[in-house]
Amino acid sequence: STPTMLSTVARRNLNSAFLRTNRTPSSFNKQGSSLPTSRFQYQSRQSSSSNEEVFHSSKASNIFTKESNNLLWLSAAAGCIGVVTFSLFASASDKQQIEVEATVATVDELKDGQLKQVKVGEVDILLSRIDGVYYATDLKCTHYGAPLNTGQLVGDFVFCPWHCAQFNVKTGRAETAPAIDDLNTYPVRIEGDKVIVGVPAGNQVPPTHKAVLAYQESGSDKRTFVIIGTGAAGTVAAETLREDGFKGKVLLVTEEDLPPYDRVPLSKAIGVPADKVVLRNDDFYKKIGVDLLKGKQVVDVNHTKKTVTFKDGQTVHFDSLLVASGAAPRKLNIPGAQLSNVFTLRDPKDSAGIDSAVKDAKSVVIVGSSFIGMEVAACLKKNKGVEKVIVVGQEQVPFERVLGKEVGSALQAFWEENGVSFRLAAGVKEFQGNGKVEKVVLNSGEVIPADAVVVGAGVIPNTSFLKNAVPLKRDGGVTVDQYLKVVDGVYAAGDIAYFPYRGEDIRVEHWAVAQQQGRIAAHNMLGLKVPYETVPFFWSNAFGTGFKYAGHASSFDDVAVVGDTKKRQFLAYYGKQGEVKAVLGMGKNLVPSLELLRLEKLPPIDQLKSGKVDVDALLAKVQSTH
Repeated sequence: STPTMLSTVARRNLNSAFLRTNRTPSSFNKQGSSLPTSRFQYQSRQSSSSNEEVFHSSKASNIFTKESNNLLWLSAAAGCIGVVTFSLFASASDKQQIEVEATVATVDELKDGQLKQVKVGEVDILLSRIDGVYYATDLKCTHYGAPLNTGQLVGDFVFCPWHCAQFNVKTGRAETAPAIDDLNTYPVRIEGDKVIVGVPAGNQVPPTHKAVLAYQESGSDKRTFVIIGTGAAGTVAAETLREDGFKGKVLLVTEEDLPPYDRVPLSKAIGVPADKVVLRNDDFYKKIGVDLLKGKQVVDVNHTKKTVTFKDGQTVHFDSLLVASGAAPRKLNIPGAQLSNVFTLRDPKDSAGIDSAVKDAKSVVIVGSSFIGMEVAACLKKNKGVEKVIVVGQEQVPFERVLGKEVGSALQAFWEENGVSFRLAAGVKEFQGNGKVEKVVLNSGEVIPADAVVVGAGVIPNTSFLKNAVPLKRDGGVTVDQYLKVVDGVYAAGDIAYFPYRGEDIRVEHWAVAQQQGRIAAHNMLGLKVPYETVPFFWSNAFGTGFKYAGHASSFDDVAVVGDTKKRQFLAYYGKQGEVKAVLGMGKNLVPSLELLRLEKLPPIDQLKSGKVDVDALLAKVQSTH
């Protein structure tokens, strides 16, 4: 049963959602009707024509065509067309006046599992059908505004076509990263053979937020919870504590002078202004009673005394601590590394510095051929118009360690087609210049002219302040259990955490993983004992095309590529001893494979190599038995 300390907003049917996503479903009031769960409209990050190409792949977003949508989930039981009453699920209050109604479909227009974009008044709406019942939510993903009608409905959940955030279409709730805000839901009724959707007065649900609702409820708690880090994990953890009904003191600590922001666009949109990527502003934290401490560097943690000490000498006590301090870019220890115009990339200041340095640059060298380096190279070439962009990497092909030679070679060819050149199986000996970098000298002796250098050579966990508190791994990471606990009263999440995943301890440096772990850590700080079991996921994009990756393969001995790598329309399955550990999709729908991987129902890699496995049909069959 749910602990009685949880607020009304947090008393939920925990079991099903925890098993699927490690996130609680929508809340219910005393009458059983859903409380408002629409987003608190501080920072609107809906996409516009200027940022769509930066934050998603236009080609990848079109993989769900009208024809393919019509084929989705035909094997699902049709059921009877039902009437969805206001009190059952609508996030608009059942007392709220409906200003605009519109007939948006006939009762037999959609089959179960299908989606449709409709408009009521001035509001764009996603219409979906599950088990014969129609539901209506906002059309656009709350992450960066992807049109959800081009995504895929699996069970009760619609997958965003850009970054695979999942929303429960019955409740509007954002169930998985990278979305942190819910969709508004709208009342649906059936009149004859007409499906009618209503929009409240003012064409929108009154702005509310789960954490705000919970914090405004009565109650008190004398405990203090401290969160170190305002990246993906820390940001979500702070508001999850409030959603779960915690009324004590919450300190959210950052070394930076900015409120929490999205780091992901920094390598894809060099020079993006900080205010364009802010996740939550200062006013939001006042609303939910979280003390946002900026410019505070932690120098020591004592888990026995339960204290955190800052560089300025201040010490604070905690009852529970979450360390989500992220990682710092690795710097090269070579001659010339301190020259001007040699950059690493972590924050908006770094991004702005690179942007300024490349305005008149003719040649820029990128050191590192994995995700950060390759994304920066693509951005500089396509968006900044740099004449020569040269990537220097130690691997035989880009992304080799993570994606293998065949996929890496295909991606290298794609970058080369767009004007990026490579020096691979190569190392950097030194940077040369008079105060500012002018040349990059390789171990081979080759000298490359450079007006700027961006180093993307991996990261190091920010954990030096924990050295007297808990054992650290060789790379600075911290080992946690399935509940993300380090020791009693101390939790860790995100880039620093080695967590158990399907038989091994892994550390994953992905935004979506950190965000989801922040949610789980917050639940467990409150004693809910929720294991972290989500399948790791990340995405990347360049030159208007993106790819997505699900799972984790620390190493692999086989790769099954299904499709055409030259056309960049393929799925690549990564296996170890016959078992699929991860899958990458480019120009192909990843969702069925992701779901089958989550359910541990993907066939052995030898079967996938044949190209005869229909993952869509297999998922439909699996879902029909669950």
